[in-house]
Amino acid sequence: MTKARDLANIISGGFTADDIPNIDASKITTGTITPSDNTVTNTKIVDSTIQLAKLSATGTKDATTFLRGDNTFAEAGGGIEEADIFRFTTNKADSAQQPLSGSWERVDDASFAKIGTGMTESSGVFTFPSTGLYYVIFTTTGYAINNGCDARILGTVDNGSNWDILAQAKIGEDSGWYWNATINSYFNCTDTSNRKVRFDITLGADTDMYGSTTENSTYANFIRLGDSQ
Repeated sequence: MTKARDLANIISGGFTADDIPNIDASKITTGTITPSDNTVTNTKIVDSTIQLAKLSATGTKDATTFLRGDNTFAEAGGGIEEADIFRFTTNKADSAQQPLSGSWERVDDASFAKIGTGMTESSGVFTFPSTGLYYVIFTTTGYAINNGCDARILGTVDNGSNWDILAQAKIGEDSGWYWNATINSYFNCTDTSNRKVRFDITLGADTDMYGSTTENSTYANFIRLGDSQ
């Protein structure tokens, strides 16, 4: 502003170009002032005014997601997403090594609840609802008269063309006692079409395996621990 012009002159004669500070005309549009780059500080922004639509981050922006350091929205995760129990409902006796099939049911006690979609069973073969690293636990109960029991968890990565023993329990052959065996294994399911598990049982002569529709006697637990590796 020109120093020669005093207030009286400005009032009487109005403003001239010399009275206006140095302002870049390109920064002014109708009703809008555009600040120069990197000149707006945090204190100039009204609190609670930046909305999600103004963020460049990708992914679903809602109450179930959070903003990650790589500028993407993702579900928090970290919790168990799948947990299920199936039990064998009938007794078996004097059987050679064979898959347990034909009498599986999801636990249906009034207090039971699964997490997630749950497992699918067909002819004794269990299919996982999603990929992930699963904790598989098999428990069997029975009575040995003359011989013992052999219980196994088996897994396949080629839809049943080949089966691999993942865990095994051998119960002794003494007679006249009740037995209970629990075996477990991790199973890395990277493909729900081909990677599956089953449970086999061998019972010696005069040896019974117990099943039940009202309680867990011979049963399998499936818990998804996290993403597949």
